[in-house]
Amino acid sequence: MNVIKKNGRIEDFDEKKLGTSILNAALDANTNLTQGDINNLIKEICTEIKKLGNDRTSSYELFALTITILKRQGFKNLAKEYVLYSINS
Repeated sequence: MNVIKKNGRIEDFDEKKLGTSILNAALDANTNLTQGDINNLIKEICTEIKKLGNDRTSSYELFALTITILKRQGFKNLAKEYVLYSINS
């Protein structure tokens, strides 16, 4: 799958990059996440993206799905910090 970035560039979807951004937001939010937590979040995000049935997704759509899934999994504070982390990076 490909991700259409904000500047229009197209990149391969990178699960590691998504995991790193979630982990960095968790550190900023003083939220303890295990590697298992991160893997489960990534798996759920990937499942939701695949349900859309597209070979490409936008970084905006990926961002929105990540926020939704963090909230759904009970990480509301982490979702807020993820927004702040994304704005500041």
